[in-house]
Amino acid sequence: MSENGPLASYKDGKVDISVWKKQIKEKDCFSLKLRKSFKDKNDQWQEQSLNIFDRDIGTTICLLSEGYRFILEQKNA
Repeated sequence: MSENGPLASYKDGKVDISVWKKQIKEKDCFSLKLRKSFKDKNDQWQEQSLNIFDRDIGTTICLLSEGYRFILEQKNA
């Protein structure tokens, strides 16, 4: 990827994630950008995104897993 672009990108269907690095106070900082594309009621493509700093990625993964587990339990109840 370019100097100003993501270090890596991954995509599955309408969801993609990219890894970013920037310098803050002479220190490398990393983050993820999660994007979801969808068509609105007018059949126009829209995008939602969320940036997550590296220090929050582990917590985010755990909470997403807990939420997903709850949804599966509800569907199987």
